[in-house]
Amino acid sequence: MDTYAQNILNFNRQLNLQSVNFENLTVFKKAARPDAILVLGMGGSGLVGNLLQNLTAYIKLKIPVFLWKDFGLPTVTHGKQPLFVFISFSGATKETVSGFKKVLELKPRPLVAVVAGGGELLELARNHKIPLA
Repeated sequence: MDTYAQNILNFNRQLNLQSVNFENLTVFKKAARPDAILVLGMGGSGLVGNLLQNLTAYIKLKIPVFLWKDFGLPTVTHGKQPLFVFISFSGATKETVSGFKKVLELKPRPLVAVVAGGGELLELARNHKIPLA
């Protein structure tokens, strides 16, 4: 059986929290509560933002969710204390990595989290002790 077929048959296992590694989550214990969530990701990785945006009422999320699917960061900041969530399952998506590098330059640094399966994004998050899944 090829890898593609195996991934399809094991899809339910990929959604199991026991198969996800988390790092540096203690950063959030000290952090202020975000007043907006900005999800940065392309393609299938970016779909997570669309899902969250559409589920806000259902899960009773009281802060807005915004999407950014381009290089860098949006020029308009959403909220005074947004949470930036960078998602790239490969960890190599150029647009997402470029935005992450830009957010690292901001002073003071906003709340930031990363979801990545490897690549440069994972390495940068680890090097800067950014919360990571």
